[in-house]
Amino acid sequence: MNVCVLGAGAWGTALAIHLAKKHNVVLWARDSSHVSGMDKSRSNPLYLGDFIFPKNLLVENNLDIAIEGAEILISVVPTSGFRAVLNQIQKLNKNIPIIWANKGLEKGTAKLPHEVAIDELGSLDSNNNRHFGVISGPSFAAELVRSLPTAVTMASINEELSSIVAKLFHHSNMRVYTSKDVIGVSVGGALKNVIAIASGISDGMGFGNNARA
Repeated sequence: MNVCVLGAGAWGTALAIHLAKKHNVVLWARDSSHVSGMDKSRSNPLYLGDFIFPKNLLVENNLDIAIEGAEILISVVPTSGFRAVLNQIQKLNKNIPIIWANKGLEKGTAKLPHEVAIDELGSLDSNNNRHFGVISGPSFAAELVRSLPTAVTMASINEELSSIVAKLFHHSNMRVYTSKDVIGVSVGGALKNVIAIASGISDGMGFGNNARA
């Protein structure tokens, strides 16, 4: 399958590397100098060290070219830029399914990614021309590319899309579980980060495992 991953941060790059083990992947980033550097080094030293890209992974800074021929889009841009990217994609192509892996609340609106997606792409109703969903879970980019066990949940109201995406990612060291609960998975992804920060503060203050729990 031809896949386009939007966003070349640590997690976006890790997902692109994982997918490119079995599929053709284009990794898109807005910054042309960043893309040029990745193309030359065949890695993403800025965000993910020297992990070498598989041969099936290409990089691109032109969004129109990046999504050309793509059968599915994986958006891993920061939530702050999610709306703008969705708006661009909606103008370029109205049919490619979109999955997002970004977490948190949109600054200014306090909307979760699924609410931003509804604003820009339309209702979650399965009759919508463009199907979309969220993939999320407790995960670290460097551990995924080091082939350490990683488990996430793929949620969409469209069961066929969930099944397709699960099969895309579900190989090697990564396991994907499916769900219809887009809202729950979106909330869980945002809440996880808050808990992680609080746990880190607790550990730093030496409060022990009871306080962490």
